[in-house]
Amino acid sequence: YTLLFDFIIARVIDLIGEGGYAGKGFMIITQYPDQLADKINDELGRGVTFISGKGYYSKKDLKIIYCIVGRNEIVKMKDMIHKVDPQAFITITEAHEILGEGFTFKKENR
Repeated sequence: YTLLFDFIIARVIDLIGEGGYAGKGFMIITQYPDQLADKINDELGRGVTFISGKGYYSKKDLKIIYCIVGRNEIVKMKDMIHKVDPQAFITITEAHEILGEGFTFKKENR
């Protein structure tokens, strides 16, 4: 019970110290970046950032997608990626604190 209590206390302290909104960062390499970006925007209401890259072995130019989602959107995001491109390469990282439109600021009407 001591370990469980220590874990709970540590998480509470982290949440208080971090404040803000936590989520996950997705970096996605796909053959269909525009199609996937549209789907993310339409179905999750999340924006994406395209990062230019180049494959080391293939030497091909890449359009890498970077997107932050809330914890409650992780499963939907994974399913969406898999439906668009089952071969997509994905890394998911912890975003301890997210500040900005869609998370801590109200979205402006466009």
